[in-house]
Amino acid sequence: MVGKKEGRPDIVHRALLSITDHPLYSMGKISLYMHTVEERIFSFSPSIRPPRNYVRFLGLMAELLREGWVGESRETALIREIDLTLEEIADGSILLDESGELLNPISFLKSLNSSKFIIGCFPHGEFSERVERLAIFKLSLHRGPLSSSTAISMLLSYAYYKEVWDP
Repeated sequence: MVGKKEGRPDIVHRALLSITDHPLYSMGKISLYMHTVEERIFSFSPSIRPPRNYVRFLGLMAELLREGWVGESRETALIREIDLTLEEIADGSILLDESGELLNPISFLKSLNSSKFIIGCFPHGEFSERVERLAIFKLSLHRGPLSSSTAISMLLSYAYYKEVWDP
């Protein structure tokens, strides 16, 4: 049986499309990492454009999990496994969570000098205690659950407004 936080590449696919389609990503304002339940961490090239077709995406993810990288070579890979811990990339992050504090997101983003966000791409359940300990704050964008792709789209839209229209 698949666990609550495993086996949902469809959620990851939608999340990646939400991020890589956003203007902040094409402006080079986003560094993108993926952490798996097997403790593997992958880094995404700023030029990555995930396949829009889900079947092609599944093939890409299978290759990534098998080889540890996707692209012409490991050195120039569009996605590659990196030798960093979750603590090294996510310590001091803001955790997006429906149980977090509901604040005006634009004001909140303005109060930050820089920011790292953790967004769960699992269908049910809570973040592990380990992940929660990495966060300096738990933020909610809505009084209730949101899909990962919706939460990402909302967060990036607020961040875009702050970056472009009200720096």
